Parts: sequence; structure tokens; C-alpha cells
Amino acid sequence: MNARSSRSHTIFRMVIESKGIDTGSGDYSSSDAIRVSVLNLVDLAGSERIAKTGAGGVRLKEGKYINKSLMVLGNVINKLSNGAKQRAHIPYRDSKLTRILQTALGGNAKTSIICTVAPEEVHVEETKGTLQFASRAKRITNCAQVNEILTDAALLKRQQLEIEDLRRKLQGSRSEVLEQEILKLRNDMLKYELEREKLEMELEEERRSHKEREQRIRDQQLKIENLSSLVSDGDRSSSQDSMKESPKDECNDFKTPCFKETSNNAFVAKRSNYSELPDFSPLPDSFSNVADEDTWFKMNKGYIADLDSLQTTPARKVQSFPPQDITPDCSNDNYKLELQNLKTQLELVIKEKDELQRKHEEEVQINRRLMGEISELKQELDLSNNSLESSEQRYGNLEREFQKLKDERDSLLQTVSESSKNITFLTDQKENILKDLNSEVQRRKDLEAEIKQFSVAFASRQRSLASIHSEFKSKIEKLRAENLVRY
Repeated sequence: MNARSSRSHTIFRMVIESKGIDTGSGDYSSSDAIRVSVLNLVDLAGSERIAKTGAGGVRLKEGKYINKSLMVLGNVINKLSNGAKQRAHIPYRDSKLTRILQTALGGNAKTSIICTVAPEEVHVEETKGTLQFASRAKRITNCAQVNEILTDAALLKRQQLEIEDLRRKLQGSRSEVLEQEILKLRNDMLKYELEREKLEMELEEERRSHKEREQRIRDQQLKIENLSSLVSDGDRSSSQDSMKESPKDECNDFKTPCFKETSNNAFVAKRSNYSELPDFSPLPDSFSNVADEDTWFKMNKGYIADLDSLQTTPARKVQSFPPQDITPDCSNDNYKLELQNLKTQLELVIKEKDELQRKHEEEVQINRRLMGEISELKQELDLSNNSLESSEQRYGNLEREFQKLKDERDSLLQTVSESSKNITFLTDQKENILKDLNSEVQRRKDLEAEIKQFSVAFASRQRSLASIHSEFKSKIEKLRAENLVRY
């Protein structure tokens, strides 16, 4: 056991409070703010094994207290090293040592620990425990910060500086940036509005042109249908003319067809020559079932001999031609020439139809392309509307932010006015306190002067009493001596 050991822990604690000199610069950190620093110098007593030291009595109790405090310190450091994971309770209050060093161990501090070990083999267990203690202490992480104690004046000065800073921001670049952004957003909104109107006009123009193209296509189709009907009518008229040029003997054959027996109500009537009928019309309306010229021709050739088939043959509408165009003595060449002309017209009509069909397909392709462009323009219009909405939303957010900053400025100005009133009140209160303090100081001085006078008087009286006491004592001793002599 170390004979020179103090047998206890030694703690030297120094608290330093520093305050800057007020230079009138207006910085709150240069004055009124008090910085507090604490310096702890700790010398821990070493752990002891009773079996090795053989201490007893008072030494044994001291060793127990030392080991107990070191054990609690080790538990605290162990909890601090695992505190970020477990978030367990730190037992600072289990001993006076850990309670005093609470801020230095796991708080706002910078801590350095120096561990000493003995090189002898007999102390290997203590050395191992000390190294484990040092390893756990090394895992503790502290975050040191400047400790400042702000008075009411320093806090008020800090608030005033913050208010001035906010005021400069509002009156300076911040307001200019907001105004520029608002102006830019307004310009963008106007630009988007103009683009949207332009796109709407283009879209309306495309719709009108599309309707005009569709109308032209319908007109072309109607024209094609009319030409087709004219061609079909010409074919029917040519076939009727060819039937008229057949020999007379064939026409006479129509007079005596060979039919089956039929009832009196069912009969077939042959059309007369077109030259003999007014306006080249079919049979009179009194005949209900009439066969056309082709059917009569086939019947005379022997193809159809059944009257029932003739009765069910539908009547074909024949186009009427003017009487002066078709006469009984028209030549075959005229009909051929007319047929050739009709074929030529038909070819021209077919070509025109193909050309119109090709133009129609081109118009359809152009229409599709224009519809695609219209859809793209619609998409661009939707994008423009979306960006316009986002710009309006951003403008609203900026307006709300500006209003919020304005409200904050008003509240800060109100706080400044209230703080100024508080400062005035505190200044008056301070002056009153100073007056009271001066009166109390004067009164204290008067009391001290009176105390000095009383002290001088008391000292003189005490000296006089001491002299009287000594005289009485000498007289008593003298009287005792005289009494002893008498006896």
C-alpha cells in the first residue's frame, strides 16, 4: 500500500465567468453576454484489494468508499459508451463523485483522462480493469459548446439586431427579388395568354378549313354518283336501242309465243314499239304483270316457256327519251357512234372518278395530318394551361410569403415597441433601485460609523471594567491573605 497516498479523491474546481468590454459597437456578444467556463482537475484514488493491502479499521472503511465510488464511475462511463444504442438511464446520483463530474463526463465539455498502471505481474488484474475502463471512456462522444448567460439587456439587444436584420432584408434585396419574380410571372402569364389565344385562333381556322374540305369531298362524291347514274342510264338506253334494231320477223315472233295453259286472269302482254307509245312509256297501267324486252326475246328463242316465270319478272324502269332523238329509221351506225361516245364519256367519267378518288385520299391524308397537328396543338395548349396554372400557383405562394413576411415585420415592430417600453420601464426601475441602493449605502455608512463609535465606547468601558475587575480581584486576594493571617 502506498504510504504517501492521501486515501481519497482530490477535485479542484474552478469556475470562470468572462464578459466583454462594452465598446459601443452595438454587438450583443461584446457586452452583457457572460461566458461561463468550468475547469475540473480530478485526482482519483487507486482501487485497492483488501486481500493484498490487509487494511483494517478506518483504512478498511476508506478503501470501501474508494472502491465504491470507482465502481459507480465505471458504471456511468459504461452507460455513456452504450447510451446512443440503449438510451438507458445514467446513474449520476449514485455517488458524489459522479454527481460533481456530471457535466464533464457526458455533457457540454472536453474531457481528458490519464490512466496509470503498475508494471508488476501481481497487479495484472488491476491493470486489465484500468485498460478496460480507459477503452470504454474513449468511446464517449461529447459536443462542446460555448456557454453564454444572457441578461435581459443582452437578450433585448440581440432581438433588436435580429429585427434590424429582418428589416434590411425586407427593404433590401429580398423585396426586390420578390418584385422581380412577381413581374416575371406576370409577363409569363401574359405571354401564355397570347399564345393560348393564338393557338385557339389557329385551331378554329383549322376546323373551318376541315369543314370546307369535307364539304368539297361530299360535293365530289355527289358529282361522282350523278355521273355514275348518268352512265347507267346511258347503258340502259343503248340496250333498248339495240333491241329496236332487231329484224321484223323476230318482232313478229312475239305475237305467237308458245306458253303453257294459264288461267284467264294470268296473262302476259308484249310491249308495243316505242314509236307507237306516247313518251316511250311501258304498257298501260291496266296490265299488272309485264315482261321486258329481254324476256320476250328469250321466250321466242325457246329459253323460257313457263308463264309463271314471266308473271314474276319484275318490271324494269326505262328512261324516257325525247321523241325526236329516236326514230324508226335510225341507222345502226348512229347507234354505234352514240355508244362509242357514251363509252368515251364513261371512260372520262371513270378517269375523273379515279382522279376525284385520288384527291379524296389525298384530302383524307391531309385531314389526318392536320388532325395530328391539331392534337399536338391541343397538347401544347394543355401544357401552356398547366404551366400557367403552376405560375399562378407560384405567384399566389409568393404573394402569401410576402404577406407572411409583412406580418412578421409588423409583429417584430410591435415587439420592438413593447421592448422599448419594457426598456423604459426597466430604466426607471433601475434608477429607483439605484436611488434606494444609494440611500441604503448611506444608511449603512451611518450605521458603520455608529458601530465604530459604539465599539470604541464598548472597548473603553471594557477596559475600565477590566481595570475595576483587577482592582476587585487584588482587593479580594488581599482580604483573603489578611483572613488567613488572622486565623
